[in-house]
Amino acid sequence: MIVAGIAAGLYFENSFQKNVIGQYLFIGVSIVSVLAYVIVVIIILPINVQQCSCLYGYYGDSCDGSCFGSNGALCSGHGACTSVGCACDTLFQGEFCDSCVNNYNYDTNCTACNQGYSLRYSCTKCITGRDPATDCQDCLEGYLEDENYNSPVIGCNVCKEKYFRPSTDPRVGSYNSFLQYGETCAPCPGSLNCNGHGVCNHFLKEDEDGTFDYAGTSVLGLDANGECVCEEGFYGPICVKGLGYDLENTESVCNGNGYITENYERTIDDIFEQFVGISCVCDEGWIPSTGEDACSCFSDNGVCTSCAFGYYRSNGECSVCPGGAFTRACNMKNAGGVCNNDGTCSCRLSYASGGYVGESCSVCANNNFFNIGLACVPCPGAFGNGFSEACGGHGVCMTQKRFEHWNNNDPSDSYELYQFQVGDNNVKTIEELSSEIGICQCFENYNRNNFGSCT
Repeated sequence: MIVAGIAAGLYFENSFQKNVIGQYLFIGVSIVSVLAYVIVVIIILPINVQQCSCLYGYYGDSCDGSCFGSNGALCSGHGACTSVGCACDTLFQGEFCDSCVNNYNYDTNCTACNQGYSLRYSCTKCITGRDPATDCQDCLEGYLEDENYNSPVIGCNVCKEKYFRPSTDPRVGSYNSFLQYGETCAPCPGSLNCNGHGVCNHFLKEDEDGTFDYAGTSVLGLDANGECVCEEGFYGPICVKGLGYDLENTESVCNGNGYITENYERTIDDIFEQFVGISCVCDEGWIPSTGEDACSCFSDNGVCTSCAFGYYRSNGECSVCPGGAFTRACNMKNAGGVCNNDGTCSCRLSYASGGYVGESCSVCANNNFFNIGLACVPCPGAFGNGFSEACGGHGVCMTQKRFEHWNNNDPSDSYELYQFQVGDNNVKTIEELSSEIGICQCFENYNRNNFGSCT
């Protein structure tokens, strides 16, 4: 820059002397000197000046970055220091490599998972049976709530009652369920209890005394396949009521003219067939095969020539009698009546065995019959329907129908009439009497004999 200054001064001097050649000479020297300075300062000098080297474990242009963690070790002993900081080893992360990726446990040098997480899934998912909603600490809903068998420490091992753990072993019989539900405890089919009509082959097996020995032979464990053992008259994996079954006589299934078959279907997206329901395989000549009327019609060229028990024939078709098919027709199972050819019921009235009225013969005939289920039983010593026409004529019998009359204030059959007949010493309240259905309340000076009547 000094040379450029001197050349500039000589330029002005030659300018005063009007020496043009001198002017050009010194202005050129000045420009060249400035360019040379710029080249040296901006380009040449930086090439020759080296940057300072940081001490071990530090980085950055000013060496103000550190790779030493809180424990004083370089990258906490799990990485290498670079010009931009710590480069962590596999499975480690953080500014100083002082934590693990996913849910690996740092105290194990990221070789094991935190409690409840699975190495099988690189510590990203819970161990079988653990609940993700509780950070894999608690067991899922289907596991027994007992710290001796299931806990955050020992894991989730025992399913609770009415649950089973599907197995990958096809010999157990729950292989299909394993593919559908996974390996965690799954509920038994049919709302946990086979729809109330069967016994599920579940993880915990009830002992003879009705208790569960969780650590003993009552634990079926993975041998439990979750299948339902259905009661008679119920079918399929969830114990569906057999078509036509009257809940009492298995002979009524398929109206006594066929047998049940279970139906399965498989959609495009399914691997295994799914249960879709039941139908009847009717004996030769009997139709149809579905619904409660299954196998109720014996057909000749599509026309019903005869009908199953509990049905009547009309206009070439079989229709169910009032009350239902089989012994439910006209309450035949309780000897309530019989079904006529026109589909009406002829009800029975007997003061020895029972009395019925109504469309399906399911209503007690009068005040001196009382209900036991759908059976109408005569009161002891009954011989008519009047107030004192039971109990040998010397008392009044408590029946459901009598209470209805009392509530309607019928003067010929009332609570006040009862009070008068039995006397003040024997009077009971209506609440007390309501628990003595079918029992004679004897009139004053009469007592019940061994037959329940009044003498």
